[in-house]
Amino acid sequence: MRALGTLALSALVLGALADGRNYDPRVAPINAGVITFGDSDAAVRDVYTFYALDQRTDLKPAGLSFQNPLAPSGAGRDQAAYWLVDLSKVTDTQLSRYRILLLSRANLNGMTAEMREKLRRFVDGGGVLWVDMPANGSSGELFFPRLTFGTGGGAINFINLNHPLLHGYYTLTPAD
Repeated sequence: MRALGTLALSALVLGALADGRNYDPRVAPINAGVITFGDSDAAVRDVYTFYALDQRTDLKPAGLSFQNPLAPSGAGRDQAAYWLVDLSKVTDTQLSRYRILLLSRANLNGMTAEMREKLRRFVDGGGVLWVDMPANGSSGELFFPRLTFGTGGGAINFINLNHPLLHGYYTLTPAD
């Protein structure tokens, strides 16, 4: 009887010492934002870059998630206001929470010496500054190009159903 009690107690102790595993996917958040030089900055471009990268699972490793730690409450990731970081208002402490900042604009008009020093301290502290200053004439839509669609003007081509590629095991009918 005593041996049975010892065996039961040993089983409980071994069960408590067992190594637990968690097979849930790990999520590694990357704090990111798009720099603006003020509230009414019209020169900022490519606001949805990190949203597009977050959605493109074929471009990023599994588990990476882009987020803005200073995003306004109520703004979703699919809104421009979520990704914007106003460089004239943030402090160095707030900037240090970011891992990567995108500076995408046609020119640097509106950038002050104080803003430049904030970005220098951000980079010196280990942050990544992605600078995208495209050439003149660029549309400014990095992941979302403007596509124009029109009505076709070409002739209607009929398919030759007796062609050797279409005449085999899997034939096409006019309904296909």
